[in-house]
Amino acid sequence: MQADVNSSSGNFTFDISGLSLPLVINEGVILEGTYDPIVNPGGTHITCTTRVNYPPFIESMYMFVMKNGSLLNPTTIRKLNISGPSWHWQDFNAGPVAGFYAYVGGIFIDRPPLPLGYGQYHLIQDCELWGFSNSAIWSDVRTKDITIERCYIHHTKGYSYHGIGYGIWFISAYDDGLAHDPAENLIVKNSMFDECKSAIDGQGYEYEWLINDCSFSQFMFVDDINGHDQESKFFDHSAATGFNNCLFYDNYMDPLPAGVDISNQYTIERIGGWRTIIQHSIFHRKVLVSSVFQSTSNINIPYPNANDPNARIEITNNTFASQLYAQNTFDRNKGGFAAFSGNYSAECVWLPDFNYIISQPNKFSYERNSTVNTLNTPQPPVFDFQLQDMNGNPLAQNSNGVAVIDLNTNITGQFKVALNSGAPNQNLRYYLRTNPSEGVSNTTSNITQSIQNHFFRIKIQVC
Repeated sequence: MQADVNSSSGNFTFDISGLSLPLVINEGVILEGTYDPIVNPGGTHITCTTRVNYPPFIESMYMFVMKNGSLLNPTTIRKLNISGPSWHWQDFNAGPVAGFYAYVGGIFIDRPPLPLGYGQYHLIQDCELWGFSNSAIWSDVRTKDITIERCYIHHTKGYSYHGIGYGIWFISAYDDGLAHDPAENLIVKNSMFDECKSAIDGQGYEYEWLINDCSFSQFMFVDDINGHDQESKFFDHSAATGFNNCLFYDNYMDPLPAGVDISNQYTIERIGGWRTIIQHSIFHRKVLVSSVFQSTSNINIPYPNANDPNARIEITNNTFASQLYAQNTFDRNKGGFAAFSGNYSAECVWLPDFNYIISQPNKFSYERNSTVNTLNTPQPPVFDFQLQDMNGNPLAQNSNGVAVIDLNTNITGQFKVALNSGAPNQNLRYYLRTNPSEGVSNTTSNITQSIQNHFFRIKIQVC
């Protein structure tokens, strides 16, 4: 292990490459550093360049594993900047090499060996996690009571193989045939997600997701929040009178079957989850009808295990850049700001399910510099950005509108960055990320790749 120490600030950078991974955080232990995204962004940084062949999935592709905690003493990771070596699409996850793909992950949440019960009571606070092609945080089956708060999770963009590229993956506890345990939950709050295939994914079994006060950038490759179904479970939905020619589409089947008129009893295959509540969050990605993203949604989760009367989906008081599209906008109902079992939330198919599905009020069609007046709905931050020379004059731009530094007249290459809060006025802090093109780049489809990652991020704090 190598360590770089800033003696004046007490900050450390640890490179754990070459150690036997994962590093174990035992029951009730608190691993705490000095990192703070606002006060001390140069705080404790733990990094790793180790990659592990995949499949099969093994814990050793992760930097840390968290063991069971207790209600009063949860196993905790706090105030750490944790980074891996895979920032973009390429980065060794485009294999196979000798039949394998090489992946890396951040934090693995473990459970005791069967049949010893659940993994539970885990807390991750005030952390930045980035550069992982598998997942920044992954919870094993039969884990519960997990809280993620005040975290910044980004650049987890594994793409070339299924089951990778997630900011957070939580498959849930386990279908043991017993009544739902309200403690089987995932809480994600006050956190930011940027440049992931999907920010949050998993669900599956009867699990509760509570997602509050979070921000999801426009740079998500699939759905911002994506829930997997439980393949062995289905729900025989009763007929809905008065809804002739209202079609439900099973978008999970291959080949795709025709739509089913819900005026007759029909079956929703592969349901999942128990109660999902998403509130007071911001979704910056626009879902467009005429784009390659038509088949995606900001939120795409299964129909809940509705045999339990307390099962429900609540998506309320959020701000979406996406438009609230009318019924019959999307082919096979597939698209929109939210979809349940692959069918857009505003379609007539969900109107009889008002006891289980609540998707209003929300703010839609948010545009930059507009004010959100909806009660209890978050206002996205806005800023104006300008590059200037050292005298405060705007830099000249080329034909593509890109500011250019003329090294003939500006030998040092120095420049200023002017950042001003836009409307409405807000007291903001800023981070700049540089995007140098290093190494040999090439383009495959719409994905740009390079040896050193074409979109590598280096963070600069601006006060």
